[in-house]
Amino acid sequence: MDKKASMELSVNFLVVMIICLLLLGVGIFLVSKGISVGNKWNQNVNDDQKRQILTLMSNGGLVFIVPTQVTVDRGDKYPFTLGISNDLGKEAQFSFTIAQENQLIRGTPNIYFIGDAVKINNNDHHFWPIMIEIPKDAEKGTFIFNVYVCNDVSCKSSSEKKYGGMQQIMINVR
Repeated sequence: MDKKASMELSVNFLVVMIICLLLLGVGIFLVSKGISVGNKWNQNVNDDQKRQILTLMSNGGLVFIVPTQVTVDRGDKYPFTLGISNDLGKEAQFSFTIAQENQLIRGTPNIYFIGDAVKINNNDHHFWPIMIEIPKDAEKGTFIFNVYVCNDVSCKSSSEKKYGGMQQIMINVR
């Protein structure tokens, strides 16, 4: 009986090890897939939005967000692009913050973006992809977000180093 029990224990151990290795492989695959999707999203700013921002900047503007107003369903995500043009005469660090203006509406949207601050060379520009997800339990109405850009590594709505004007995003929820 001891040989049979030890053989059974060895087989069970091998089966458990194989299952663990498979689960580890699946976990590594999913994490790497998530990282590559995030990097791809960051690098592929919507070309139409980029063109719109470049057109607005050619008229002398410093900061723009496109689009400024959208209508979405509950549970939807919508991409926005923040464009910043450095007109300070030197390389500078820029960051931004997004503050929800109307906190009374039920449901807190999730805001996704990659990175905190970016260096922009003089007379150059940077495009920041932003994704806003409206929760499924949000009530119908309009979410208003104020976007502030600062000439600093961190940004707050009360910062003295604000750059360009405040931009607004309005999301109408059906």
